[in-house]
Amino acid sequence: MKSALLKLLENFWILKEKEVENYYECKNIGKELKDFIVTKLGLKFYATSDIVRLEKIPLVPREYMGILEFEEPKDYVFFCLVLAFLEDKGKDTQFLLEDITQYIRSNYPYEEIDWTMYSDRRSLIRVLKFCEKMGLIKIDDGNQELFVERADVDVLYESTGLSKYFMRTFPKSLVEYSSVEEILNSEFEFTNGLSDQITDIKRIKAYRGLLIDGIVDFENEAPLYYIKKQKTTISQDLEKFVPELELHLFKSFAYISVEGDYRYTYPDNSNICDVLLLCSKEILKG
Repeated sequence: MKSALLKLLENFWILKEKEVENYYECKNIGKELKDFIVTKLGLKFYATSDIVRLEKIPLVPREYMGILEFEEPKDYVFFCLVLAFLEDKGKDTQFLLEDITQYIRSNYPYEEIDWTMYSDRRSLIRVLKFCEKMGLIKIDDGNQELFVERADVDVLYESTGLSKYFMRTFPKSLVEYSSVEEILNSEFEFTNGLSDQITDIKRIKAYRGLLIDGIVDFENEAPLYYIKKQKTTISQDLEKFVPELELHLFKSFAYISVEGDYRYTYPDNSNICDVLLLCSKEILKG
C-alpha cells in the first residue's frame, strides 16, 4: 500500500469525486507529516471539500516538467486564458464553447485569433481536453472533437469550480517581476513563516530537489553538500514518511529511487534504457 505522501507526490491533486478513499486518507494526514511538508519541503498543502493537493515546486525547472499534452507555446497561452475565463464561474455554472472562443479572441495578447484556422482549433481542443482530464470542466452536451474539423460546432460545458486551485500562488503579483530568475528566487523570500531563513532554505532546497526533482547534482552545490552532511537524517525521514523511496548518494549527485513499477522513471524495462545504460557504461570507462 502506498504511503499518503507518495500519493500526494505522484498526483497533481486527488479529486474526491474520483478517488474517495485516497482523498480522505491524504486529507487526514497527521500533524507530523504536515510539519515535514512545511519545514523540510517548504511546500503548501491544500485540503478542500473537493480536492487534496500538495503544491509541487521544483528546485530546477526542466523541459520535461511541462504539460505533456501540449505541443506548442500557444497551447499554454490558450490554457491561461481558459483559466481566466473560468475564474468567475462557480461550481456547476454552464457555458458554451462559443463563450470560450469569444473570450480568447478578445483577450489573446498577440495576433488576432481566427477560428477558421485548423491549427488554432486543434490547439484549443488540446487545452479543453486537458481541462476535462484535470477535472476543471465537464461536458454536459456535444462533442468537442468535432470542433477540430469545423468552427461552427458548439458544446455545452460545466465548471467544477476547481480552476481557482490550479495555479500556484506567488509572494507578489506576477507583473511586479522582471525576469524568470526573479520569479524563481522569490520562492525563497518567504518560507511559510519559518524562522532561521538561511538554514531553512538550504534544507528546503535539498529535500525539494530530491523529492520533487528526483535528483540533486553538482549544479546545485549547496543542496548537495547539505545532503551529504545530513544523509542519515534524510534517510530516516524517507523511511518514516515515504518508505517507498530510497536515497542514493554519490560524489557529484544524489537521487531518489522508487520501489515498484512506475511510469516516467529511469531506468525502466524498455530497450532504449538498456541502450542508454550500455552507452553510459562505456562513457564512464573512457
